Amino acid sequence: VAELPLLTASKNPRTLTIRGDGQIRATLNDVRVGDVWICAGQSNMEFRCNQEATWATEQTSATLP
Repeated sequence: VAELPLLTASKNPRTLTIRGDGQIRATLNDVRVGDVWICAGQSNMEFRCNQEATWATEQTSATLP
């Protein structure tokens, strides 16, 4: 079991080095940090935001990209 400190999300890949007993045990490349969202199984997931009746209002008041 390994516990990592809180990491900030990044778009760029990172390298994760695992050390134990003073030795490098493994190095993992192209590691990404952030939330993972998995969406599957619903036919209504194809609904686009711009199809919403209030899209113009929602778009201008959005605070997150």
